[in-house]
Amino acid sequence: MHRLGILEIPDARVITIPIVDGITDHLRDSRKLTGSRTMRLMEGKIFALTKGPAIVLGIGGPPNSGKSTFAASLAEEMSVILDSLSSRGGFWEDLHCQVRVESLDVATPVADTILAGQGKDRQLLAARKVSWTKDLAKKTVLHIDSAALKGPGIIIADFPGKIDDLTGMLSDAVDVACVIARSQDGIQEWRSFFDDQSIRIVGEFQSSKASSLVTRVDRGASLIRGRINVPDRVAMGWDPVVRTFAELLLFEILPATFAKR
Repeated sequence: MHRLGILEIPDARVITIPIVDGITDHLRDSRKLTGSRTMRLMEGKIFALTKGPAIVLGIGGPPNSGKSTFAASLAEEMSVILDSLSSRGGFWEDLHCQVRVESLDVATPVADTILAGQGKDRQLLAARKVSWTKDLAKKTVLHIDSAALKGPGIIIADFPGKIDDLTGMLSDAVDVACVIARSQDGIQEWRSFFDDQSIRIVGEFQSSKASSLVTRVDRGASLIRGRINVPDRVAMGWDPVVRTFAELLLFEILPATFAKR
């Protein structure tokens, strides 16, 4: 790394967080944008991710909630940010950090096909399906662990939609998690699952037909919540919620997670 220490890198990124008031449940959403606040992220913190194994972010949620699309979109946006940083030259040329997409749902892998622009090829997706077994779950965890050891950075991996004993086995590969679901009940179900597995949740998002919106960022940027309009298996790195989550992950949440390892 460059002779400058992480905290000495002066580059900062200012992001705007909406202030949202209102009521939301599985029947209605009356949230309204009432203002905004700014957060100043120190970009140099990202260099913490260049040391040691990759951090694994698991994406959990019920079936057909948009997990694979969200995983692919997040990876796409984070890669754009990393490429932009490296292009600045100087000490940023020492930023060796990659974002990779793997799947914990190897019985029905989708995220990589979305990144390849083949997410709507139903015939291809059907041909890749296999049956779940305990042996397959063990092999999947070993594969993710091996992938993390290949180099520093971030691995984003989507879970199967069903919570059972096999899902619990798969959680052994994950460092932190986020949840995406169409209802608050779905979010609560997966929140309870990750709590039972002692896995920290860093994002909770409700799939919605309304426009995407960050609805809350906890003080210290430890958890971000929002609603997100997820298209049908098309990467959406341009989405404002995806972009804000990517920035908070890269410059605040994941560096802090690495420090606690």
